[in-house]
Amino acid sequence: MKFISLLIFLPGYVFLAFVYYFPTEWGKKRNVTFGARQWRKRHVFGPFHSIWIYFLIYYVFWPDILIFLQQEGFINADSYNASARPIEKSTQKQ
Repeated sequence: MKFISLLIFLPGYVFLAFVYYFPTEWGKKRNVTFGARQWRKRHVFGPFHSIWIYFLIYYVFWPDILIFLQQEGFINADSYNASARPIEKSTQKQ
């Protein structure tokens, strides 16, 4: 089970490793302890960083994924987008 969770949260662990092993030493963002603190608690911050990385990927690439799925015929554009259908007004008088 631990191996599967490590695979799922791998982007967060890789991000933490880069922050820890390649810190920003010069300039205004000189804070080496930031990476060290998060590296010590990597089993908390690894999943946290993975979640925001997955959300970022989802929101950046979701329109492209939708277009691809529509072109390949996996989803129908009319059934997916309910707002594309015109609203029918009832013709009955009250």
